[in-house]
Amino acid sequence: MAPNDSAQLRETGLRKLVLARRWIIAASVTLTGVFTAIAAQAFPGKTIKPSNTHTATEESPSTSQQQPAESSESSSGSLTPPEQAPQSGEGPASAPTEGSGQAAQEAPVVSGGS
Repeated sequence: MAPNDSAQLRETGLRKLVLARRWIIAASVTLTGVFTAIAAQAFPGKTIKPSNTHTATEESPSTSQQQPAESSESSSGSLTPPEQAPQSGEGPASAPTEGSGQAAQEAPVVSGGS
């Protein structure tokens, strides 16, 4: 009878641990939601209104005339693509130096081979 009692005690203990773990997980999720709601009420977000005054002075007259038509069609917070694509860095800064060309021609050192 002793092995049966110990197995039953073990199963009862495991069942209690599973239930305790479920309650802890449920409580932590609930507390996270409560703290999130408290933080949202305590620290409300700020709405930033976009100002289009700087764009009209920086653009040419032909593009500033098109600006009101575009802004009425698109939302105020949407992004617009750049007028010109970024250029690749092919210039003196990206050209290989003499030392790097010689290092590329040498055979790489491999360790651990026999």
